[in-house]
Amino acid sequence: MIKQYIHTRSGFRRTAALLTVLFFLSASLGGCSSVKGLKDTAQAYIPVELPEPNGNIPSAPLGDITEGEIWRAQIYSVNADGSMLAPSTRVMWLTAPETKALRLCEEALRTPTLSDSTAIAPRNSSIAYIETGMQTATVNVLPGSVLTGSNAPAHLASAMASTLMELDDIENVNVLVSDRAMSYMNLPIGAITQEGASLEKMLADASSESVRLSTADADDWRLTRNVTMYFPSWDGKYIIPQTRETVFTSPDYATQLIDGLSKAPPLDKLLPGIPLVGGALESDCVVVNESDENILEIRFSKTILNALEISPVEKWQFLASIAMTVTTFCPDISGVRIFVNGESVQKVKDNIGTEIVFPGAIIRRSDFAGRIGALVPTYFKDQDGNLLCEMHAVPLMDVASVRQRLSLLMNGPDTYGLFRTFPRGLTQSDVLGTRLKDGVASINLSSEVYRLCQSMTPNEEFLFVYSIVNTLIELNNIN
Repeated sequence: MIKQYIHTRSGFRRTAALLTVLFFLSASLGGCSSVKGLKDTAQAYIPVELPEPNGNIPSAPLGDITEGEIWRAQIYSVNADGSMLAPSTRVMWLTAPETKALRLCEEALRTPTLSDSTAIAPRNSSIAYIETGMQTATVNVLPGSVLTGSNAPAHLASAMASTLMELDDIENVNVLVSDRAMSYMNLPIGAITQEGASLEKMLADASSESVRLSTADADDWRLTRNVTMYFPSWDGKYIIPQTRETVFTSPDYATQLIDGLSKAPPLDKLLPGIPLVGGALESDCVVVNESDENILEIRFSKTILNALEISPVEKWQFLASIAMTVTTFCPDISGVRIFVNGESVQKVKDNIGTEIVFPGAIIRRSDFAGRIGALVPTYFKDQDGNLLCEMHAVPLMDVASVRQRLSLLMNGPDTYGLFRTFPRGLTQSDVLGTRLKDGVASINLSSEVYRLCQSMTPNEEFLFVYSIVNTLIELNNIN
């Protein structure tokens, strides 16, 4: 629906009513279809018959507003004997879509509502943070006390993962405890998928794997896990999580993760975390214990310096890819210490020149907390007037932001052969407000839009509107 925008084949009807201070758009054009999911290249989206805007005009928002909603969700705890998960339905009042994942995690830590179920973590446990993007969630639990019981890691991981996968946009879950990956039966848990979230399956598989690997010859040692690896975005701004199935051929997980980071990631907008095939390791990775923390020491030869000089990968991205990948998967590792040509890395500058210092030369997850991103779809036109999808990197905190998606459309495409649909001269200050309510995104644009659109053809106007619609309905909370 479009306020003061009356689409005709002759373009905007120039009426006195158009001379308002607001240009109001609402992405509720229910007949429009879009290409759902992530794409690794620009893909064609050819609208055949697009619906006319709905004439019902809601009030125009000022500022960014997300209306609250009542939400029902399944929360998982563990049954009395600890053998299977016990789901219960809870009704919650949510104030913003980006809090859904955090709220689910907090609910999972609460005392179970079922009398015959038990808590998945000690009393007074809390959520330090949760990262969600690229269909993967990584949640860091701060336990109120030490986890007790041999099955406690499996209980926490299985219940938390099953709870989070109630969200449509989460397919993989990593559960950390005090910023460290967990193990179960002396094996890494890794990223949990829908198939592997069953507690019964997790207990049975881990038991059989532990027995099998304890007697396996070196040539027969195989362990399959889902691993979240972090790859640099091509623009030097972020590291992007990608979860993939990995087969380990020895308990030296770190060396094999480094080898995986040196290979091309599956999406075009991402770069290898280590810009040298094989990783240029001088020796095997070694775990040292310092002040009751396990630190993984990784030594690279000087050839990695030459590779970084000619690579588009930023040095901070190189360090972050390694530290984030290793600490997300390898059990009980608090951080990494990276040596290059015999010297430990003490600090690095990010893409805008901000210096990141590593006390004790220990690189931790927290050093890159604000630099994790995700790829989101945006729609631009080609020379034939079709809308094509292009992926853009944004920080995780902005993945659900309507304003951020509009900003990407204003900035224009990166791919050769694609063109912006927004009229030039439109800026962020022209977005007067946005509102999310009941699956509908409402956008309030300034009257400057009317002035800038005067030279557009009817087809250009239509592409302008539908580039917004198609981009926004890629968000899971917008219909």
